[in-house]
Amino acid sequence: MMSKWKFGLPAATVLCAVLLASCSNFFTTSWGKDWARDPSTIKVTTKNVKSLLKESKGDAKASRGILDKIAAELKNNPNQPELQAAAITAANQASGLTELVLENINLVLNSDSQSEDTFNKLLTEVQGTAKNNDMKGISDNIVTSLGPAVTSSGKPQFTPGVIDDVSDAELAQLALTLILAESESQSTSVEDYLAGWGTSKKTDDATTLSSPSESIIAAVANELTRRGGELGNNISGLLG
Repeated sequence: MMSKWKFGLPAATVLCAVLLASCSNFFTTSWGKDWARDPSTIKVTTKNVKSLLKESKGDAKASRGILDKIAAELKNNPNQPELQAAAITAANQASGLTELVLENINLVLNSDSQSEDTFNKLLTEVQGTAKNNDMKGISDNIVTSLGPAVTSSGKPQFTPGVIDDVSDAELAQLALTLILAESESQSTSVEDYLAGWGTSKKTDDATTLSSPSESIIAAVANELTRRGGELGNNISGLLG
């Protein structure tokens, strides 16, 4: 089993994986439309959460409101796998990462070669603008929602049933959101933060991780490695 994240090598591979997996789906949504509901007035349940998230896709503010409601519900009753999985979708929509990548995609399209340096520039641009989307607040909600579903000792992994229907792309995007939040909270660049994973943190030992958010990042890495496949291999290629 590969034991350490080597994000310092091609850190932007994570971003590129999300980009490649998300673009085609993104262009089928009504990005930018006004959501007709006020999230503060909505009660989120396992029966309506999927339809609410479908309606709010492309509206980061509405998705964030739904995420807030999911986190509040899970704080009181954490053993709800359907809502925990929905929290991932809500966080990804609230982060606006797909939009941020597409807003800066000209860095790649106008480059002579799609080198690691080119993608790292893209990652830097995304990191700068992502701060406006309150990644820390989204991360806090994810910790509330998913923290109880991740082992607190030994190898970080999700409780069976929680992420069975969550796609590789959604997991990868969630990891990037949490990475952006952690690097911001530590006042460091994504590159430097990820390099720390390659030298001091392990995906098979929760005691090396400094926060519940990092435990979730490690659990995502372990799950994607277990799944394999094109995107899973792309992410696990950062392990060694």
